[in-house]
Amino acid sequence: MSVNLKPDSLKAILRNPVYFLAFGFGSGTFPRAPGTAGTLVAVGIYLSLPTLSPLLYGLMLLFTFAVGVYICGKTATDLGVHDHGGIVKVGDHMYSCSGGSLICMEFATGDITWQARGAGKGSICFADGMLYMLGEGHTVALAQATPEGYTETGRFKIEGHGRPAWAHPI
Repeated sequence: MSVNLKPDSLKAILRNPVYFLAFGFGSGTFPRAPGTAGTLVAVGIYLSLPTLSPLLYGLMLLFTFAVGVYICGKTATDLGVHDHGGIVKVGDHMYSCSGGSLICMEFATGDITWQARGAGKGSICFADGMLYMLGEGHTVALAQATPEGYTETGRFKIEGHGRPAWAHPI
């Protein structure tokens, strides 16, 4: 999902080496298809590597994985933005609650069809024509998956554990 960054924020991300790496060498700041841009960057890096022995390749993979987890965790904490499993595609529309509110977006054009409060920023799943949402604040909501508008059919709160809820609801 694209994030609309203000010019000052974008400059800060590109100037900070930790943020720059966490954003996939800046590819995560692309306004359209940041994941695709990140994949192209990764393929380019992979193709530029010399042929390594399986042992060296495995060690490099473990090292870069550990560094990547640290870098992305630090960036998420510093920027106050965590990456949730917050997008599902149903028919010709996508639903997301990653940005704080639930949005319904036309898949082909990217136009937002509607926006509603939902369960807040968090995770979302789809089953049996319904959206199952779990917000960071431990609110669970159930709504119909329809581009006509937001129709919530249920909501409840689960007991907190002192941290935000980031698991998928199902």
